[in-house]
Amino acid sequence: MLNLATNGRWEMLDEMLEAQRWAASAVIGNNIYVTGGENNDGEELSSCEVYHVNRNERSQIHDMIKKRSEHGMCSIGNSLYCVGGYNEKSCEHLDVRSGKWNLIPPMNHEETCALSCVALNGKIFVTGGGGRLLSSSHHECYDPVARKWTTLAPLNTERAWHGACVMNGKIYVVGGWGSGGHILSSVEVYDPTEDSWTHLFDLEKSVWGHTVVAL
Repeated sequence: MLNLATNGRWEMLDEMLEAQRWAASAVIGNNIYVTGGENNDGEELSSCEVYHVNRNERSQIHDMIKKRSEHGMCSIGNSLYCVGGYNEKSCEHLDVRSGKWNLIPPMNHEETCALSCVALNGKIFVTGGGGRLLSSSHHECYDPVARKWTTLAPLNTERAWHGACVMNGKIYVVGGWGSGGHILSSVEVYDPTEDSWTHLFDLEKSVWGHTVVAL
């Protein structure tokens, strides 16, 4: 954990309840939720655990309906949303107050692995993704009120295993695995008022499989 309010150094926390890779995470309040992934034997998981930051404790909560790895995850209010995954097009939602998972409509796009998922203006935006050796420029949005996915303007560059975050009402995507297995350094930004993507700049180093956060 990096605490910028104190010494600005990384600190080691207690281990997770279950070893996993290709999992997804999201934050609600002072709690960090981690879902799915694969265990050390390569088996996909449906488990969900929460790290209580203020108490420095971990606990298990209800499993997802579907096993997922390499999926997307984000939060809106008191709700978690898990979308897609390796060979998994379905999506589901958890209200952390009730602790119950429910399936929601699946995405329009077929390439649902290694995508990025962020929340903006009460909606879920999913970008890129592909198979384990593929990438795409796909971009769509889910409205939890209308319970409907809408296809939006595609990325300028095909991406999978990229990072994404929201800042000042716009979506930023960074790096990733591009067409033909090319590792990307490009950064582009989405303006929801214009439904358009703009290339911003290139990183000094190409990256993939990373995480991006806005502070």
